[in-house]
Order: sequence, then C-alpha cells, then structure tokens
Amino acid sequence: MPYPYHPMKDKMEKLDQFGFNAMAKLKDQKAAGTKTSMKDRLDMSRTAADRRWDQTAKARKEEEQEEAGQASNTSASASSSRGAPPHPPSRSTASSTLAGSSPLPPARTNSNRQTPALPPRMANEAGTNNPPPAYGSVVPPPAPPARKVSTGGNATFKWSQISQADKQAFFELLDEFFAELTARTSSAPTPGAVTQPRPPSFAPKPLSAKPTSSPSIRMAPVTSSAPVPASTGSYPLLTASSKPYDEEPTARTLVDQFMSKTGPEWILPNAWYAQSPYAPSFVVSHRECTRSSSIQWVGTERTVVGHAAFQDLSVLWYSVSWSEGIFGNSGAKVKVAVRDPPAPLDAARLYSESQRFGEEVARYVETCEGSSVGDGECWTLAQQALVQLNATSGLTGPYAVFEPISYTLGHLIYAGEADAGGRWRGGDYALRRGDILQWKSARCSLLHSPAGSYVDLGAPDHTAVLLSDSSAPEWYHALASAADPHDAPPMAPQHLGHLAVMEQSARSVCSRSTYDLSTLSRGILHVFRPVSYAALGGKPDNSFPSEGKNVKVFK
Repeated sequence: MPYPYHPMKDKMEKLDQFGFNAMAKLKDQKAAGTKTSMKDRLDMSRTAADRRWDQTAKARKEEEQEEAGQASNTSASASSSRGAPPHPPSRSTASSTLAGSSPLPPARTNSNRQTPALPPRMANEAGTNNPPPAYGSVVPPPAPPARKVSTGGNATFKWSQISQADKQAFFELLDEFFAELTARTSSAPTPGAVTQPRPPSFAPKPLSAKPTSSPSIRMAPVTSSAPVPASTGSYPLLTASSKPYDEEPTARTLVDQFMSKTGPEWILPNAWYAQSPYAPSFVVSHRECTRSSSIQWVGTERTVVGHAAFQDLSVLWYSVSWSEGIFGNSGAKVKVAVRDPPAPLDAARLYSESQRFGEEVARYVETCEGSSVGDGECWTLAQQALVQLNATSGLTGPYAVFEPISYTLGHLIYAGEADAGGRWRGGDYALRRGDILQWKSARCSLLHSPAGSYVDLGAPDHTAVLLSDSSAPEWYHALASAADPHDAPPMAPQHLGHLAVMEQSARSVCSRSTYDLSTLSRGILHVFRPVSYAALGGKPDNSFPSEGKNVKVFK
C-alpha cells in the first residue's frame, strides 16, 4: 500500500541532499590538506608564498588556455548558426553636431589616461617620512631623542671638610638671626637682664628594676627655625589649677554665707551643724569638691569642724560651736579659714615630682591594657592610677600623691585652646611620661591616619594618660628663657607634637593611641602632673588651721 503524500517530503529531501554535499566537501578538504607538507606550511608562513601553487601554475595556465579555446569554438559555432548581429550605428563627429547641442566628450586614448598620484605618506613629528615596513619584515623602533646633560653639578659640601673658623662664623650668623627674631616676637626683657635657671634635662631618669612596655613613638622633630604662625591669643593666666587669676576662688565665695548665719538651716534644733552630714546646703551643692566633717562633744559644748577642697585647689575650713539647750542661731560661734589656689611650682620641683610619680602612673595604666578599669569611664583610669599608687606605696598625709577633684588631676602644667593659643605653668616646658591629659570638646587626627580623618575627644570631657615625653620646640625655650617662668610666653597647643597615650571609654577597653597635635582644629587641652599634697600646700583635714602665709581666717 503506497504511503500518503507528506507535505514536508520535498524539504526533507533537500536537507538530505545538503548534508550529503557538505560531507563530500569536507572529505575533499581533508584529502587536499593531507597533500600539503609541514615544510610547505612553514614556508607559507615565513615567505607569504605557496611553492606548490607556484609549481602547478604552468599546468593550471595550460588548462585555462584549453578551456578558453573550447569556449571560443563553441561561441563561433553558435554565431554561425544564428547569424551575426548588426553593427551599432557610428558616432557622429564634432563637425556633424547640431547647433546648440553640447559637444561630445573627447575620445579616450592612452595618451590622456593618466594614473593619479598616490597621496604622500604620513610624516612623523620630526617631519621625516615614515612609510610602513614591508610585510614580514622587522623594523626596530626609532631611537629616543638624546637627553640634555647639564654640565654644571649641584653645589655640595661635607660638614667634616669645613674648617673650624667657618663653622664658628656660621653659628655666629645663626645667633644674630635668632637674637633679632626674639627681639621682634617678644617684649620680654633681654636675656642679660634676667638670669633664670635652665629647665632640667629633658632626658628621663633611667629605669632600674621593672622594664616598661612604652611604645616607640617618633616624636615631632626639634627645630631651631622660627615658629609656625599661630594665634598667641589672650588665654587667661592660670594658677596651678585651671582657675584663672582674675576669678575669685570658690572657697572665698562661700565666706559671707557662713558669717551671715541667715536662713532656716541655721536655726536650732534643726540647724545643719546639729545633724549629719554637718555641712550647709551651699557646700553640699558643690559637686566639684571633696569634703568631710566631724563633731566634738565636751560637756554641753558642741563643735563641728569640716573642710571642703574645691576643683580650683582652694580649700575652705569651717568651725561652728554652740551649747546644748540653746535654740535659734544667736548662740552659734562661727569661724572660717580659706586657702587660695597655690601658685605654679618652679621647673625643678615639677621635674622632681614627675620623677617620683610619673613612671608609676604610666606603668599602672600599661598593665591595664586590654582590660576595663572600674566603671570603664576614661576619668576612672587616671583616678585609679593615682589611688592605687597611694595604696601600694604606703604614702600618706602630705607625702601622698594628690587624688583628683573632679577634672583637676594634679598640678596644671599646660593649658591651651585650638584657636586661642595656650600657656605653660611653672617653667618645665615639657610634657612627661605619666602626665594626665584632659580634653574638652576637642578634635584632632591620629598619627598616620588617612588624610581628612579625625577623632572627637570629649563629649564634652575625655581623660588619657601620657606614655611618652614631648618637649616644647627649641624656639620656645629661647623665648621663655628671658621671661618669668610663672608667666611664660604663649604657645599654641599645635606645637606639642605627637602625644602617645593610654585611654579607655565606656565603649572600649584600655588601649594605646597617638595623636598628632598639629591637626588640633577645635577644643581645649589641659595637662596635669601628678604631684604630692605637700607641693600644693598640704593635705587638708578636719583640723582647723591657724592663720598663716597661705591661710586667711574669718571670725
């Protein structure tokens, strides 16, 4: 039975024929490829010529001639059978053209067929023709232009080859330059008018027993050139604390309230001095102070004695006596004593205090690295360093190290503000290992940090302990040597160099940081030195003092 006609039959046959032809062509190509030797292929790639093609050129030419002869015979026979076509009409010459018609184009001859000239080859920058290399050739690149060699060398010299007389003349010129600079930048008396002792050597005292793990921090280079222009400002003169001279000490502001004895809290039997904590409300309300009090009973006589030490290092003592059974305030006897903030210490005393306590403070905070001290706040790290120093050393009374009162952490040795300059206090123009830094709303960069980065120090306050020394520049020593060490010339905090510190915060454990003070752009920096109570006038207690050089008694 014949199969029914399928509409795709013709197309399928065409596909079969196409595949058959493709396979045949592939076989022919493979067969032809085997006739070409590797030598022939290498010759083709090297000379761009096919020897086999050249060898068979003569045979192919003969075949082409035979095919051409056969074609001509075929065309001749065809033309004889059909007849020759008529010749085309001859062209009219120029003499036979009609009037008004355009002349015929000239006949094309070999004489007027000119081959157009090739465009000039592209030239290089020097104007030299630079034709492309022939195919398959290798042309070396042009030699680079010769460099101009300077015949004159740089003027150099070796310091060891300079005579002693020339060196002396050079240093004399430097002395004249800095003498003129000092006269222009300072109104202080000349160095010959005042003779001040040179601050102690900057080199720290060598350690004997316990080694430290102080980081090796590269300090800012010491230079003898003129200072970088910075605002000298009008930063107020300071005492050994951060209290300006022109502000009344806190202790003195409370004297009148004691002596007036006005207000309900002075009336017995509910008077403040008759009940704990034996301190009036206007003293208790001062949070930035340390205070204590005691009461004595002698028969029917009662006496309350107390003291309050304030952040500005002023101290207030009070004594109230009365007889049991007396009511009101008429029978109370009050006397008050005040000690004003101490004046700054001299350079020798400040250096001595640093040698006593600075190294111990720095060692303590280094042992805390990687951990959290106390409640984790930055201030607690410095406070515990001082407290633990007293506990482990056995020092008591006036020989103990001063423990912080709020943000007063010792003797103030430097106070500065980013845009208002700063001042040294006491004559030791150097920050030393173990000193304590107190920042307020400050901003500066860490050493080797990416450009544009910064760190905000203080929200608003931040405390850190210094691990390495940093001296004032040499040009500042030249200015300060002719001035009163208790009223040194201004110096901006940006000249303090690099400060390596140990610090902690509520969000991070104790760790090291190094700040580049030249990048300080805002905020305040106070630097305190740990000192003994004796250096600040003695450790206050509940013994009422007698009037003396630094104590004023009010009755």
